[in-house]
Amino acid sequence: ILSSVVNDYSIKLTASFKNALYNHNLNVTHELFLWPVAMTHQSTDDTSIAVQITKLKKNTPDALIYTGEGKEASEIVREMRKQGVNIPLVGSEDLMIPEFTSLGSAAYGTIVYGGFDVNSENPNIRKFVKAYTKKFGQPPSRLAALSYDAYGLLAQAVKMSPSLRPNHVRAALASIKNFHGVTGKTSISSSGEALKEPFIFEFMEKDGNSVFKGIKEPL
Repeated sequence: ILSSVVNDYSIKLTASFKNALYNHNLNVTHELFLWPVAMTHQSTDDTSIAVQITKLKKNTPDALIYTGEGKEASEIVREMRKQGVNIPLVGSEDLMIPEFTSLGSAAYGTIVYGGFDVNSENPNIRKFVKAYTKKFGQPPSRLAALSYDAYGLLAQAVKMSPSLRPNHVRAALASIKNFHGVTGKTSISSSGEALKEPFIFEFMEKDGNSVFKGIKEPL
């Protein structure tokens, strides 16, 4: 696992990945940290992608989980291939940017999770994408899909609530389990957090293009 120290979200995501790996009895062979160059008190080794990748050449793992942003991820893949480290990258939907996809075949096999698949064959998602595109002239983004489902959750809570009093609506919202939306199934935890499973994508060649293709849906 390689974490971007400057990114608080990266550190939290690393903790989530480690927890999931341990729960599945999988080993973490290397725990690496990439510091920003601006951190002048850090050694050049700590801020060097090349140095971190070199560490992988001893006891090379099956894959490298990177919890930072797409721009850094593209540099990491380039360096891995340069050093002959031919293992796939695993990360978040932050990797789904042009800078990363421009790597083409060098990054094939990369696995990421995401909150929405605009190219899904699921009938409900296709219906949503078609209606949204017709109304707004462009396909829906992940945030648009999440907003759509948030509205649907609230609408269901209002229907379930005995009144429109905020505490009644909140209690109804908290009781919702397995709400089926365009971003998958959503349940609300006792603390008010949305519990969801992600869409899984693999970076590959399709119809002559390098794309992140959905390979597993939480539906």
